[in-house]
Amino acid sequence: MKLEDWFPYEHFRPYQREMLEAVKEAVSTKSIQSPVLMINAPTGVGKTSCISAVLCERGTRKVVVVLRTVSQIEVYLEEIRRIREKGKNVKVSYLVGREKMCKLDKSYSACEYLRVLYGKEHEGETCPYYTASRRGRRPSEDALLDAFKLIRDIPSPDRLKEMCSRTCPYEVMRIASRDADVILLNYNHVFDEELRDIVFEWLDIDLRETILVVDEAHNIGNAISSINSVHFSDEETRDWIPEDVKGITSSDELLKRIDIDKVVEKAESDERKMKKFLKLLHSHSIVSTESGIWVGEIDPSPHLTKLVDSVSVTIMLSGTFYPLDAYELYYFGGKRADKLSLPNPFPRENRLVLVSKNATTHSSKRRKRQNIEEIKAHLEGMIEGIEGNVAIYFTSYEMLEDYADFCEGFGKRVFIEPKDAREVPKLLREFIHSNNSVLIGVCGGKLSEGVDYPRGILKGVCVVGLPFSAYTKMQRCINE
Repeated sequence: MKLEDWFPYEHFRPYQREMLEAVKEAVSTKSIQSPVLMINAPTGVGKTSCISAVLCERGTRKVVVVLRTVSQIEVYLEEIRRIREKGKNVKVSYLVGREKMCKLDKSYSACEYLRVLYGKEHEGETCPYYTASRRGRRPSEDALLDAFKLIRDIPSPDRLKEMCSRTCPYEVMRIASRDADVILLNYNHVFDEELRDIVFEWLDIDLRETILVVDEAHNIGNAISSINSVHFSDEETRDWIPEDVKGITSSDELLKRIDIDKVVEKAESDERKMKKFLKLLHSHSIVSTESGIWVGEIDPSPHLTKLVDSVSVTIMLSGTFYPLDAYELYYFGGKRADKLSLPNPFPRENRLVLVSKNATTHSSKRRKRQNIEEIKAHLEGMIEGIEGNVAIYFTSYEMLEDYADFCEGFGKRVFIEPKDAREVPKLLREFIHSNNSVLIGVCGGKLSEGVDYPRGILKGVCVVGLPFSAYTKMQRCINE
């Protein structure tokens, strides 16, 4: 089948066709070992359109797109809408966290409790939306109808929540996803092995017949490490971890030092976290005692290799997947993938890149008055000197808060990245339709990765500091 039959635009961007042809070839390849394609494509190449190349060759296989943030969902939904306009009957759904979609604004645990109560005789609160979504063990007619509307209309998660006037949006997403060709999931759904087994069975996804597309794939290593680790502060461990554990890097050694009776006692108040802690200790994990106690796995390769070997094809996309050879070694422990690295699509003469030699975010100088004034001078230059919308990204929420008031002092409307992901879609909609405003966010946050700022919405971008985490003993272990 021709790529043009699925590509939803009149013209290809620079290097875009090369990228899509590589994806098309990977998806169509039949081999004993499941193909893996790693693509480094800078901003502007049009990575989202890789979904058209996947659909072109998928056959009857399911496509699971793995996203890091909720804000990325709308980018893919819009791409599917465009493909549908070409007459292609593509069914798409997504699964967003219960807390975000809950009509009663309950926490995950509270929602789970109300679900357990369904169908049982008891006194007290039940969830009317979940009850209206079920008929015994089967979906209700209302839930099936709302799932049909999700597939037909492709609403955003916020719009879906509004549409489900009587039903549980989470149940509706689940029902729709079982019948979808393309399912958008988050990192935890796919990279947490225990959760993946539950979700994939729930959604009737056969790993062997699944094409995996991972966006912002440079985050995979950190995501897997975070999922397979647990951290306790010094205050949390005061009663059950002895003081002489500083410097220990082996879970076997730490296991000898801790008081198991006190750990069991602690587990009664935080059972889930402590179970994970003990499981990691018994699996010969790495231990860090630099700040409290951290126990976990720093090598993502066993988990990731197992996953890519289980699915039909894996496509990994990122704008900062460089150097690819280093990421391949980090992710798979050796040669495992085909790799494609594309150049920047924008002409060099169109890229004005300025670097401050004096301003720094280094911890030793960050709070010095001269450095603060230097940073403020550059921020003022960006905000006052550029006509149109500008974005300013800081290396942490702490730094953002340090300079937020200053950025609001120029008479322009300022949009600040919220910590609650549920507030992001509304903020983005308002910013995209604004003019001469300032967007303030965090590097690697909800507004800096996987978000589309179309039609020249941004006229300038300022990155305050290098967005690298502190070079700790743990980071040295990862590098080694």
